[in-house]
Amino acid sequence: MKYVQPYGIDDVNAPYINGDPSIGRMGSIPPAAAFEHPMRELVAVIENSQMPADEGDLEQVAKGVRSQRMNYVEDTGSVNALSVALDPPLTAYSIGLPLRVKVHATNTGAATIDAGAGSRAIKKPTGAAPAAGDLPAGGLVELVYDGTNFQMINFGGAGGGPGDAFYINIPYTVDSSVTRNLVTANFSPAITEIHAGSIIMVKMANTNNGPTNINVNGLGNKPIYALGAAALLPNDIVAGDVCLLCYDGTRWWTTPNTIILENVTINVANTTDLNSLFAALGRKRITPTAVVTIKLASGVYTPFITYHLNADRIVVEGTMLAALPVTTDFARTGNSSGARASDSANNIAMLRSRYGTEIQFNNAAVPIAGEMIIGHVGPGRITIKNVLVTGQNVYASAGAFFGAIGPAHGCNMLCDGVAVWGSGWNAFAVSQGNLDCIRCFASGNHGVGFMSYGGSRMSLYYSGSFGNAQDGCQAGVGAMLYLYNDTICQMNAWTGVFAWQGSTFLLKTTNTVTGNALFDLQSSDISAGSVNAGNVYSTASPAPNVVGNFSSLIRQF
Repeated sequence: MKYVQPYGIDDVNAPYINGDPSIGRMGSIPPAAAFEHPMRELVAVIENSQMPADEGDLEQVAKGVRSQRMNYVEDTGSVNALSVALDPPLTAYSIGLPLRVKVHATNTGAATIDAGAGSRAIKKPTGAAPAAGDLPAGGLVELVYDGTNFQMINFGGAGGGPGDAFYINIPYTVDSSVTRNLVTANFSPAITEIHAGSIIMVKMANTNNGPTNINVNGLGNKPIYALGAAALLPNDIVAGDVCLLCYDGTRWWTTPNTIILENVTINVANTTDLNSLFAALGRKRITPTAVVTIKLASGVYTPFITYHLNADRIVVEGTMLAALPVTTDFARTGNSSGARASDSANNIAMLRSRYGTEIQFNNAAVPIAGEMIIGHVGPGRITIKNVLVTGQNVYASAGAFFGAIGPAHGCNMLCDGVAVWGSGWNAFAVSQGNLDCIRCFASGNHGVGFMSYGGSRMSLYYSGSFGNAQDGCQAGVGAMLYLYNDTICQMNAWTGVFAWQGSTFLLKTTNTVTGNALFDLQSSDISAGSVNAGNVYSTASPAPNVVGNFSSLIRQF
């Protein structure tokens, strides 16, 4: 709008003067434009601010300026290329020009804007181009022209930016439950709804011993899961812990406690769940006074491997259908192939009537613990208890695997109440480690019943080795083998107890080694056997207390 000088005056800057009759001076005559132009300018401000002009409201210009509606525009462009149209249109950009833009499409990187006077780059206050997501669809970005670019002056920190900080108070309460594995969290003021992203803090009243639910202000039970795992393990929540929980729309997640501090039993129904459990247990440490019992339900399992830093405090225990067998329950009518085959059939029927948990493998199985089909690796002496291990009951070529069950090289295991039948090679075996067997039985296997090899130590208590296709018990290459307390080796196709290549065996008290095809006791290749009084055997090579078989000895006390 231009200045409109008085009517009839050529000077475009001439001022208006008032008339004065006392001196005969006429006043300036205002032309129509002097009234019309200001009114149209003011009406334009009102209408471009999206308000209808109203003669009853004499503050519309102030309201329009205050609303800043003329600086608001909606982007109609494409990704990374914003385009807006102002009313009245822009024909040039002036320094300091502000625009408030509602973004149409989220940017994926550097972006530009065309507001009518050509495309210009959009920059952060640092001068950097916006990162992906800095201009979110539907968001409002405020831009000011600096003479070259449009700068973002309300940068929100999305994408690669530094971000905003929001401070909130996390609801906190004390668990009022008196029941293990159930958390009752009543907040005040009450939480009336939970949604994905809800966060709470609860001081726990009880130590859990299995999967656990939480009920928030009576909204219903929801499961609690451990971050990085799944349903809670025992002692993932310890009484007195203050747990931070986050809801994902289905369940609550928390960081689990890393200690198991009491005796717990965890039930498992199949090999997949067993393997998953050992993977989850890897994040836990078991205190010296606690024992974790992993209870295997009745059923058929495939081979598995165990590992844990505190394995000496873990028991993997099967389910029994009847009493654990004793040596007198086994058929052992003879050492011929026919007698052993008949006894083997009777013995597997008897074993399956006693054991509910059976671990089956075939001769093509790849050893997963050193040379063992079922084994333990790592520190500690794990306990495997009350399980039946069965093979295909056909011979496997020597070297296919070393044993059906035992620790990996250099590791330790305790077998308690374990029976192995039908292995294509050795049954119980250990190489460069330690294996203790209590009430364990090897019958109808196609190799050695109990094998200690390569500097290992094996001890048998109240155990038996019957009708195997090779030796009942064997120690080889610097290994040690101890038979204690009524262990029986009978009707094996080779020797009852055999030591070779610098190995030793000891029959401590009241063991019976009879009816084996070659010898009951044998020592060879600089090996030695010791037999205390009270043990029963019939044949020995070399004869007791006589050196033979390449500087070997069986000493009879």
